[in-house]
Amino acid sequence: MRSAGDFFSKKIAEACIQALPDKVSNFDVEFVRTAKILGASVNDSFVLKGLIVTRNVETPSLSEVKNPKIAVYGCPLDTQAAETKGTVLIKNAEELLNYNKSEEDHAHNLIKSIADVGVNCMIVGGTISDICLHYLERYRIMTVRVTSKFELKRLCKALQATALVRLGAPVPEELGTADLAQLREIGSQKCVVFERDSADCKLSTIVLRGSTHNLLDDIERAIDDGVNAYKNLVKDPRFVAGAGATEIVRNFLLRKIDLFLAISKRT
Repeated sequence: MRSAGDFFSKKIAEACIQALPDKVSNFDVEFVRTAKILGASVNDSFVLKGLIVTRNVETPSLSEVKNPKIAVYGCPLDTQAAETKGTVLIKNAEELLNYNKSEEDHAHNLIKSIADVGVNCMIVGGTISDICLHYLERYRIMTVRVTSKFELKRLCKALQATALVRLGAPVPEELGTADLAQLREIGSQKCVVFERDSADCKLSTIVLRGSTHNLLDDIERAIDDGVNAYKNLVKDPRFVAGAGATEIVRNFLLRKIDLFLAISKRT
């Protein structure tokens, strides 16, 4: 029976080799990520090409975009509220309709300006209003909501995108690119996979399966150590045995030398 160390060392090597850029020295540990999904056995863990976000898409009718132009927003995608509380006096039904229409027009113009730049995939780090979701579906923009700012930062680095803190159309230099953005289901968990295979960035994810969160957390920490070890080997393939093995051999050889010298003196 193979040990867990042998199993995961092969998975780490497979993921790192798959994510190795054309210029080997540019290898970054951020190119190899882990995704923890409860269920099944540890031995069911596997390597998947691309970067995984373990969330469902916000636009149900859109599940796949090829060669997407990706806009990343670190702010909520919603109509901006005033800093102070205000009261709107509505005198008749026509004024009520006009008030609602102004909010719809603002959301429509916002999403239309983003779509006109060529954006067909969007990552949002905050809440998304229902009216904005309506126009995102209308303009066929696949949308993913990411709640973690650290995960949002990793996505920006992997996709070569700039996280915007303002609402509005991004400039072409702020857009990220990928080969494929696709919704998949792994063990009843909906995930969005971003595949990118360029000369300077190749993405790879080790999908961890297990019965408890604690087990998956322990394996994730071990994989992070393994990926960093691979990074160091890429920079300099020379290495020595760890965990005090070098010192043990040194002390053993010194004792043998002392013993040899003692015997030589007696003779």
